[in-house]
Amino acid sequence: MLLNQPMTVVPDSVRRAALVVAAELAVTLAAWAALRTLDLHQSPLPALLLAWGACFVLYTAPVQDRLARPGRSHAPSLVLTSAAVWIAMTTTELPSIYPVVIGALAMEVAQRDASTRTALTGLAAMFLGTAASQVAVHHGWVSSVIGPVPSDHLAVVLVTVGGVVLVRGVALARRSASTRAALVQEQRRRHEELQHAAAHDSLTGLLSRRGLEPVARAASAQARPGRGVALMFLDLDGFKAVNDSHGHGVGDELLACAAARFAGALGPDAVLARMGGDEFVAVLREMPSPAAAVARARAVQDSLGEEFRLDEPGIPVRIGVSVGLAWAEQPTAVDTLMRDADRAMYRDKRCREGDRRRVIVLDDSDRGVFQTVEDLAQQP
Repeated sequence: MLLNQPMTVVPDSVRRAALVVAAELAVTLAAWAALRTLDLHQSPLPALLLAWGACFVLYTAPVQDRLARPGRSHAPSLVLTSAAVWIAMTTTELPSIYPVVIGALAMEVAQRDASTRTALTGLAAMFLGTAASQVAVHHGWVSSVIGPVPSDHLAVVLVTVGGVVLVRGVALARRSASTRAALVQEQRRRHEELQHAAAHDSLTGLLSRRGLEPVARAASAQARPGRGVALMFLDLDGFKAVNDSHGHGVGDELLACAAARFAGALGPDAVLARMGGDEFVAVLREMPSPAAAVARARAVQDSLGEEFRLDEPGIPVRIGVSVGLAWAEQPTAVDTLMRDADRAMYRDKRCREGDRRRVIVLDDSDRGVFQTVEDLAQQP
């Protein structure tokens, strides 16, 4: 063999199927030897092995999977397998036992798709195959160690047994399939709930830090002139005093109310996330200019202009928010934007001293210079 010739890899399923067929043929050969030892009439060994070997091969999982299309009924493959079993049964000289054999086989095949169509196909194959066997026995076309009349009696009994086995087996399969489907649906629902919980903040319902990362990464990667990305860092002013004075329950309610106002001010095309504590981050995608991002930042600050009326009576609360913006018109690392917006926000918090409309923006064109809103708003 040439060294560069590719080797053929036999799949594990085919290898296992070949071992099963070999074991089944060995059992068939042992049965033939036992009948020969007892000096009972039997079919020639080559015909026996050929007929049952074809039946065993057709019944293996790889062949059944190839015969049955994915997601479709196994009825066509059952018809072919039933015909092979009928031919194999003619070598046993007991063709009247065909019903119970095909009933057990049809039950197992029908359990794979729990299909009524497959079950009805199995019943039809059982009745037609049994009728054909008995007609062949009466005309002497097929050899039988039992006379025609006793063979008819045995066939009727075994048809009843095989039919009951098939119907009960399919009923159990359908019940099992329904249970599995319910379990899969429940697992999918739980998985979706866990994914949602991992990516969202439980208090506000906003994205969490983990949930924001892929959104911010995608937005920053698509930034280009005329359709830039702005990352807005928000930090509440005065929240700690409210939280310390009135308790964490009031503080949590205030955070949820502030988040709702931020979301309304930013609009549906922005992505808002809570980073932890009283810090929020917003991602503004496809912004035409820095001035447009500044307008959104001012809208966020204005949204806190009215005091909050919390559920606990007698506690009107007024807070502010410090905002820092980082702007990019070309693909930029998210970590860079986050760092720049965070630095701009802290500078805004230190510098504005009561001017709640002041927003500090760090432009990616000159990361060493902080620009005020007034300067940035004048840019086209």
